Amino acid sequence: MDTQFLISIAAGICLSAACGLKIFVPPLAMGLASKTGLLTLPTQTEWLGTWPAITVLTFALLFEFIAFCIPVFGNFLDLIATPLAIVTGTLLMKSQIVELSPVVSWTLAIAGGGTASGIVQFVTAMIRAGTSAFTAGTSNIFFAIFELFTAVFIAILTLIAPLLCLAIVLILVLGLIRTLLNRGKKAQGFHGF
Repeated sequence: MDTQFLISIAAGICLSAACGLKIFVPPLAMGLASKTGLLTLPTQTEWLGTWPAITVLTFALLFEFIAFCIPVFGNFLDLIATPLAIVTGTLLMKSQIVELSPVVSWTLAIAGGGTASGIVQFVTAMIRAGTSAFTAGTSNIFFAIFELFTAVFIAILTLIAPLLCLAIVLILVLGLIRTLLNRGKKAQGFHGF
């Protein structure tokens, strides 16, 4: 298998997973990397490297971050963010695999990108809902900061070392799933009294 193909798949999965944390971080990172010459965007995503797109993505990211810091509003936004993260993750994955036939590239984009972003978004939404209920929303800002910094870290590492980033993303996803399962077990134990 071609090394460049593996790198493209790894980059697509990592960017998609970052979308599950903060939807606008990966496209913004791609746009900024394009502006600085670190990344050449595929034809269908060249618009990400324009100043209007970078400006809109920056404001969208700020709104997303602030909204997720507000307890009830952040939990409500998870209902909208989950399908949006899946669509964005799919599109970002598709943008990374341009040399394949449309059927194969879209299949990989949906299976890899949509799944990665969907799992991360779903698990973080469940953790946020549980944490909000347990702390009356006081922990939302800390969870939002964790998501933001993790998404930025993944986006930057994807541009530098996509294969290493893929290993880290897999560990992160497994850790998030484990956290969610542990919280579920604790909640069952609590209600069992």
